[in-house]
Amino acid sequence: MRGSSLQYNRRLLIFVVIAIPVLIAALFFFVSRQLRRDEGLGHEVVERTHVAREQLFVIQDLLDQADKAQRGYLLTGQLVNLLPFWLAKAELSAQLLNLHHLLAAEPRQLAQVVQLTTAIQKKLEELSQGIALKETGKTDDAVAMLLSTGSGPLVTEIHTAIFTLQAYENAILAERNANTDAQMDLRDDISTVLLATITLAVVGAGILFLRIQQLQNIITVCAWTQRVNFRGKWMRMEEFLWERFRVKVSHGISEEAFDGVMGMVGKNLTIPDNRGDRPAGAGDGPKPSRKFLRSVGLVSLALISTLLLNACSTLWPSSGAKSTLWRVQGEHNSVYLLGSIHVLPATVYPLHPALQRAFDDSERVVFEVDLNTVSQEAVLREFEEVGIYPPGDSLEHHVSPQTIKLVKKALALLGISYQKAKRFKPALLGELITSRYTELAGFREDLGIDRYFYSQAKNFRKPVLGLETVRDQASVLSSDDSSGETHLVEAIVSLPAAKVVLDELVDAWKKGQINTLDRLLNQDEWSDPKTFESMFSHRNRKWLPQIEAFLRGNGNYLVIVGSGHLVGDHGLVRTLQDRGYRVKQL
Repeated sequence: MRGSSLQYNRRLLIFVVIAIPVLIAALFFFVSRQLRRDEGLGHEVVERTHVAREQLFVIQDLLDQADKAQRGYLLTGQLVNLLPFWLAKAELSAQLLNLHHLLAAEPRQLAQVVQLTTAIQKKLEELSQGIALKETGKTDDAVAMLLSTGSGPLVTEIHTAIFTLQAYENAILAERNANTDAQMDLRDDISTVLLATITLAVVGAGILFLRIQQLQNIITVCAWTQRVNFRGKWMRMEEFLWERFRVKVSHGISEEAFDGVMGMVGKNLTIPDNRGDRPAGAGDGPKPSRKFLRSVGLVSLALISTLLLNACSTLWPSSGAKSTLWRVQGEHNSVYLLGSIHVLPATVYPLHPALQRAFDDSERVVFEVDLNTVSQEAVLREFEEVGIYPPGDSLEHHVSPQTIKLVKKALALLGISYQKAKRFKPALLGELITSRYTELAGFREDLGIDRYFYSQAKNFRKPVLGLETVRDQASVLSSDDSSGETHLVEAIVSLPAAKVVLDELVDAWKKGQINTLDRLLNQDEWSDPKTFESMFSHRNRKWLPQIEAFLRGNGNYLVIVGSGHLVGDHGLVRTLQDRGYRVKQL
């Protein structure tokens, strides 16, 4: 009888230990669900409020930029000072429209937005009138108009409207914060009661279970870099999630970061010197658009800028430093994968010793295209087919007047004839503008890694092969036809920060800093998947069988392709590792 009682009590204890946590969990889930729903609604209000406040700051900043640009033009008469004005004027319309949609559900705020929009439109008309007077030679009238309207009632009306909108949004935010604090206090009280109850259940569970298995695989995160230590290797969180759980992570850009970049667009474009010095504060300022670094991603693009425009001792780091070079072990040989930068300054030479050793150890040299077959006529023919308008057509027929004005100003500063350039389609013109800027900054195609080792291969009479043709590379540009104007504007707006980013890119390449190269070269992976697919993924898939054929052959190969094809989760290095090849960075 006692045995039956013990068995009954044991079953009852197990039931109680299981039932109580289940009931507590159900209750906690129900209460939390209600609170989360309220929090979700509150977060939407808070998010809308933050976005509205940020847009108001951006609108104020853009208006100030437009006003300063007009004053600069009236004082100097230089057209380059108008570039920030036109950019700010175009962006103001978009920002006001976004603000209108954002506050559409708030009648009181919407009325203020309508009033603010009207006042800003009137102010922009005044600024445009002053510019028009200056352009017709009536400088005195323009200055008089500026003095009479500089701090008049229209400016006061704009400032009052912005202040009223901000004050209302601040009040909403303060109210929501107070509600959130109250909900958090309620949740804390409920959690305390539930925690006390569940503690009793845990104590009861201790009667049945003598030991609890310790937690395994505790994640160690670097407090400084936020990298994760997994199996003795420090890696990005994205890499850890993929390695541990096979979870892919997408990236975006927050509204604050986007508005910050757009706020920097109005900086004047200056032509850098080509001494290769990194300016102070190089880490500051806007980053170039995702299209900028593509001009260093294709061998043909590095050459085409010079052809079309004409036709129409550094010390290496200490011993043991890595390079952007990998050795892949084949069945009977080795294949070296060298990440290239197709345009470089003279300061990168002499190269890392490992690069020369890889060349010396290889019997054949493989490039993106067989440089033996890359004649000027072939490059011109292929790129003209996809990137130049036929006779009778030109850029003015395909882009907005504002873009034409922006293009003319940029071309004038870069010393490019607009009469020649207007025959180019937007995608190719954007690449040529970028290439011209990099050339002025001291980055030359004839100093690129491809040209250097091609010259050595000819001198030592080593066979030269190609993974694709010039036509394949030209087709990358043709895929941009639908968004060519956007890419063209992005290329021009990116120029002020180009020298800084190119310097950072070259420094990372010299030191074999793979994560930095991935960040700089593969921005399109999540922001513009279509471009990323045509530029990298599609071409990598075509090249992979050829590289694997090299690994099954006899004799060593040196394969030289753009660095963006090798680094990152999509890169050839990771793909070969996943296929079981032994890959080592040298």
